[in-house]
Amino acid sequence: MKRKDFIKSSAALTCLFCAGATSALLESCSPKSLPVLTLEKNQDAFSLPITAWDGGDVVMVARKGAPGILIHKNGEKYTALPMKCTHQGARLKWENNTLVCGLHGSIFQTDGSVTKGPAKQALIPFQVQTKDGIVNVTLQAKS
Repeated sequence: MKRKDFIKSSAALTCLFCAGATSALLESCSPKSLPVLTLEKNQDAFSLPITAWDGGDVVMVARKGAPGILIHKNGEKYTALPMKCTHQGARLKWENNTLVCGLHGSIFQTDGSVTKGPAKQALIPFQVQTKDGIVNVTLQAKS
């Protein structure tokens, strides 16, 4: 085999190996897929069957043009939280069983409490009622 052919073959094998390793690495780092429901921005209430939580303890609700909502199930209790940081209004992401602000790093627990600032104010949960196997969420803060 000529040197030129050897280098071409080696480079091709190296590229294939790197592509496979990169793909596996990215797949292992990606968050578990969460069930998602999409709402219109002006929708002020919605309902989900409790079977939406069969695969885990979190369901995400996306709203067109507005921050989403995370609904966490803890036993028989459901908590619906806005995915909007109380510090400067940035959108939150679900990471390691917490809500994390990508802007300044604030961290919120699934009950809305702040565990790491700069946010000082907790997330205010939405009203949730469960009846006959249906979780009803009203997009008004609890009073």
